[in-house]
Amino acid sequence: ILAMYSDRRPSLPLFDFKTERWSTLNVRGHVDFPAFSRDCRYVYFLRWGHDQGIFRIPVIGGAEERVVDMAQWHITGLFGFSMTLDPTDAPLVTLDLGSDDIYALTLADR
Repeated sequence: ILAMYSDRRPSLPLFDFKTERWSTLNVRGHVDFPAFSRDCRYVYFLRWGHDQGIFRIPVIGGAEERVVDMAQWHITGLFGFSMTLDPTDAPLVTLDLGSDDIYALTLADR
């Protein structure tokens, strides 16, 4: 189980059912819409505002890495913004382009 602090501190509490213990994933800034990758090896999340983008961090701990730089994007949505993952772990984000078009984001393998 992944949790978030209501005071937006830069960490993600993670509960492991096997060990029945909490651990903490330390991140460098705000986290919104965390989502486990399909294989549960990573947590992806959206950071908006300063250093805006989509990031991921290994569940076993380590440094976060930027997956998509969204510095020039105007993210939006009916009730704010959102981010989720499709079945291939590609991020889906609401984006305001001033039209009613729908776009897909394709990521290259690293």
